[in-house]
Formats: sequence, C-alpha cells, structure tokens
Amino acid sequence: MSETKISEMVEAAIQKIKEMTTTDTVVGQPIKLPNGATAVPVCKVCFGFGSGGADLPAKGSGELFGGGIGSGVTITPVAFLVERGSKVELLQLNTIGTTADRIVGAVPEVMDKVSDMVAGFKSK
Repeated sequence: MSETKISEMVEAAIQKIKEMTTTDTVVGQPIKLPNGATAVPVCKVCFGFGSGGADLPAKGSGELFGGGIGSGVTITPVAFLVERGSKVELLQLNTIGTTADRIVGAVPEVMDKVSDMVAGFKSK
C-alpha cells in the first residue's frame, strides 16, 4: 500500500495552502487614495480540497500507484476599511441581507452619531 505517497501528496498540498493563507490574503495592503485617505481591503477566503489514490494490481514485482489532489480558492472582496484623518469607516461592498445584519452594520455609524451628540452637549 502507498500510504506514504498519499501522505506526501496531501502534505505538499496543505503546505501550498498554508503559503496562500497569509494575513495579506484576508486583510490586504493599505492603498493611499488621492484625497489623502487610506483604504485597506478586507476579503473573504474560501478553500476547497480533495485527494484520493489507489494501489493498482501489477504483474511484476513493482508497485503501481495512482493518485491525485485538487483544490480551489475563492477570494472575494467584502469591504474596505477607510481611514480619513482620525476617522475610520467600514465600507461594505455587498448588500446586507437580514435585519440582524443591518443592525450590526449600523452600529459604527450610530456610535459616531451618539459621540457627536455627546460632544455637542459637553461644549454647550
């Protein structure tokens, strides 16, 4: 049996996946924009992986092995963190689906408005 060959193939594939899954894959490099702001892309990364192999009957004393490994990667940008001076915003690219998603998405904006209101009351 060729468990060693399958193990070597799987290990090689996993090593390549590890090389691709750096923090730069999910949170990209900052991009300086012409207006002075800085945008940082945020991506969703999905991996799929499969492997298989078999020992084949041989007429001679040699061992015959057939096997293969396949994988796929999807990298989808989902948002940008945008820094303008001392303000940081999360700009989502896809539409928010459920009510709970809308509430979670609105929290940063609501907090900014509450902070501005409190600051306005303190200055008066």
